[in-house]
Amino acid sequence: MRKAVIGVDGSKYSMEAFDYASTLLHPDEWELVLVHILDEVLLDTVARAGLSLEEFLRRNAENALGPVERKAKRMGYRVKRVVRSGKPHDEIINVAVEESAELIVVGSRGMRGLKRLILGSVSSYIASNSPIPVLIVHTRGRP
Repeated sequence: MRKAVIGVDGSKYSMEAFDYASTLLHPDEWELVLVHILDEVLLDTVARAGLSLEEFLRRNAENALGPVERKAKRMGYRVKRVVRSGKPHDEIINVAVEESAELIVVGSRGMRGLKRLILGSVSSYIASNSPIPVLIVHTRGRP
């Protein structure tokens, strides 16, 4: 069975990336590895606020991955969840390499200009640095 890693952050962009990928990848041939990365800065903020890190991680992962996982399973895909902390662009590539994936699928927010320069682009970084083919799905229309 072939594997595709799909970056999932709970946004409409990652859901659109999944939706598009599901039109290309047949459930009988592909296992989907849904990857959710908790940014290190966010984890530091949670720790300072005194929240239970374990509970926060569980809720955050469920909110992001749950809807995509349920939809994928209804469509007949084998699904694996991976939740990590770190820099999303690095960790998505790391998971894809560890899983021997044949494809990485990520959504794109379509940032332009100064915002893109300051915030960077996870999808652009992955496309430029991944040893595995990357499918970047742009949103239908602008936010």
